[in-house]
Amino acid sequence: ENYQLVLDNVGLYKLSHLDNKKIVISDLHMEVEILSSSYIEEHLLKTENKLKDKDFSGAITNAKSLIEQVIRDLSTKLETDFIDNDLGKSFKNVQTKMNMNPKDYEHNGFRQILTGLIGIVSGIAEVRNKTSDSHSRIYNPSEHHAILVVNSARTICSFLVDSYKYQKSMDYLKK
Repeated sequence: ENYQLVLDNVGLYKLSHLDNKKIVISDLHMEVEILSSSYIEEHLLKTENKLKDKDFSGAITNAKSLIEQVIRDLSTKLETDFIDNDLGKSFKNVQTKMNMNPKDYEHNGFRQILTGLIGIVSGIAEVRNKTSDSHSRIYNPSEHHAILVVNSARTICSFLVDSYKYQKSMDYLKK
C-alpha cells in the first residue's frame, strides 16, 4: 500500500512511497533482460535521439555499446569467452556457439552475409574508436556515417537476439 514501482529512463526500477505527498525513493536492483526487444529498442531510441540532436559521435558510441552488451550477454548465456577490447573475436565466439559459422553453410549467400556481419562488428568497433565521443576523436563523423552505424547495430542485435531465442526454443544451441 502507498508504494509505486517506477521504471526510470535508464532501466532501473525505483520504489516510491507516497506519504503525505512526500516521496521517498530507493534503488531496487532488478535484473535487466538484455536480450529483449524492449531493451534493444530503448537503446536504439537513444541513438535516434542523438542523431536528431546532430550528436553523431554519441550515436556511434551508443550503437557500439548496444552491440557490445548484446554480445556480452550472449557470451554469458552461451558460456563462451567474451574478450574485452576485441569485439570481433567475441562475436566470432558467439557465432560459433550459435551455429553461425560462415563455413558451415552450404548456401554461398548466407556464407557471405555471415562473413559480412563479422566485418561489420569489427568495423563498428573501429569507427567508434576513431570518431566517437568516448575517445580522443581522429575526425568528426558525418550524419550518413552515423546512420550507417546505427542501422547496422539495429540489424545485428535484432538478428542475434531473434536467432538466440529461436535456437533456444528448438534446442539447436551448441553445448
